[in-house]
Amino acid sequence: ESPNFDIEEFITLLRQRLQVANPYVRQFLVSWIAVLDSVPDIDMLEHLPEFLDGLLSMLSDPNRDIRQQADAALGEFLGEIKSIQRTAESKHDIVVPFDVKSVVAGLVEKAHDSDEFTQLTALAWLHDFVGLFGVQLVAYFD
Repeated sequence: ESPNFDIEEFITLLRQRLQVANPYVRQFLVSWIAVLDSVPDIDMLEHLPEFLDGLLSMLSDPNRDIRQQADAALGEFLGEIKSIQRTAESKHDIVVPFDVKSVVAGLVEKAHDSDEFTQLTALAWLHDFVGLFGVQLVAYFD
């Protein structure tokens, strides 16, 4: 841990770099996302809207390892969201640690992607969001 590490600055750089084509850079970035997600003091879900599009784009990468890493990272994030929401429901609370409207808008866009796996993943996330948040989603799109 370093008191000099600025997560906000890192997320800004991450968002910019996720669009590069270099497979080594992409693998490195997905690894960093996974590592930071494992740090208890850093809530990567809070920043999900900033890098979700980049991770979803990696699902159509020609490099199989990158596709697998991106899919695994997305699975971890969706699992965290489900866990948080189940815990919140058991307490009759609503807890959404990220901008749901932004995430859902990005998922809807990716559901129209030319890559079938990206489409399927976006639709699966949307399906899970409807199951998790139900009527709460309507409030975001009034």
